Amino acid sequence: MNLKPYPEYKDSGVEWLGKIPEHWELRRLKYCSEVIMGQSPPGENYNIDGNGLPFLQGCAEFGQNYPKPKQYCPLANKTCPSGSILLSVRAPVGRINVADQIYGIGRGLCAIVPYSEVFSSNFAVYGLQMYRIGLAFESTGSTYDAVTIGKVENLLVYLPRVSEQYQITRFLDVKTRLIDRYIRNKRRLIKLLQEQKQAIINDCVTGKMEVKNIVDENGNTSFRLQPYTEYKDSGVEWLGKIPAHWRAIRLKFICKEPLKYGANEVSGYLDANQPRFVRITDIDENGNLRNDTICTITKEKAEEFLLTEGDILFARSGATVGKTFIYKKDWGEAAFAGYLIRARINPNIVIAQYIYMFTRSGIYLSWKNSIFIQATIQNISAEKYSSLFIPIPLLAEQECIIKWISDKNHEIDNAISKAQRQIDLIREYRIRLIADVVTGKVDVRDIPVEDIPEDGTLEELEDEQEELEELPDIEENVDGDD
Repeated sequence: MNLKPYPEYKDSGVEWLGKIPEHWELRRLKYCSEVIMGQSPPGENYNIDGNGLPFLQGCAEFGQNYPKPKQYCPLANKTCPSGSILLSVRAPVGRINVADQIYGIGRGLCAIVPYSEVFSSNFAVYGLQMYRIGLAFESTGSTYDAVTIGKVENLLVYLPRVSEQYQITRFLDVKTRLIDRYIRNKRRLIKLLQEQKQAIINDCVTGKMEVKNIVDENGNTSFRLQPYTEYKDSGVEWLGKIPAHWRAIRLKFICKEPLKYGANEVSGYLDANQPRFVRITDIDENGNLRNDTICTITKEKAEEFLLTEGDILFARSGATVGKTFIYKKDWGEAAFAGYLIRARINPNIVIAQYIYMFTRSGIYLSWKNSIFIQATIQNISAEKYSSLFIPIPLLAEQECIIKWISDKNHEIDNAISKAQRQIDLIREYRIRLIADVVTGKVDVRDIPVEDIPEDGTLEELEDEQEELEELPDIEENVDGDD
């Protein structure tokens, strides 16, 4: 079913808006709402002890729909009632939340309280997602973008009759709820796939399952998972039992040289003729080097810290502590920074990629967390990493394990990418749907919609994918533009 345009349109007189339905009205926001501009008391009046009203200085405490206050103020000069629409008037201008209680508001926000006889609050929430386009043209300021109360009050809003506003918001409530649930379902799927990746790694690198190399009568090779036939105590409490022919070896004994801290240099410059300076923040969660944070270090300073193929980098403190990355040739000539520790693996004992995979396992995470229990801060030194026990199979087994995990992870990564792309596409559809409905580009007055539950089981959510595929297509707008 396609959504059709209204039968008649008129020019809105607003450049970015274009035409609106003939019977819709344009009004200044101040004539259909009360606009309350926030005000900030002196800094000493704030607290985090719950004394006074919850206070919002700006949109930093905004959640997806409702604020999440972190501070309170007993002397809030400006407050907003529950149900009012909170609008950010400082960068980023235009962000929206709904007040779920009375709040004190600072100068980074204003509160919009629609007059119910002409402006439905729910319609206003959807509409403000489009009205803020007008605010973008009004934002000023050399240090940060901002809009004044006058700009907000004089913002042009387009209003159908209140009864029609209710029809529009009912349609959008149902459709956006369905879309949001679909997104939650895809996120759950991504989480399950990520857990599956870790389970595969954990089973293989801890010896719970054997990756058996099978060669058929035609010489074709395949792999099969099966339990090992014999196990032994590893002698390491947190590691437990391992296959009888495996060895539990400390990291320092499988390295060609002692673990090494990175260069304590600060580099903010870029010179294509110098080695890259790799920092924790330069590597993403998948172990890939980012291209938007490049900086370099002089060859003289880099010499002692240059990386070679197979070097593994351990993060030693901060939010990324315990994370690992493996140096890849396509990084080019590179040195590693402080807060990273290099392990140079001996390839005669173990394949570096196998060690890297072990550090992605759940049992490695358990070891890392046990280190934190013994420390006052989250920090793992080179000495502690050196003492890490790693279960080591024969080299031929390591190759099979690496191949199996890589193949399976590739399949899972493709599924994750597909799910994420579906999320991105449905978000784009959601934005387009809201925009076209609340600006009158399409007419939903006679579109039947039925209520759906607020939430559902995973099975119910899967069923909703079929409903989403039947969501109405939106025809080109009445001006004929894309």
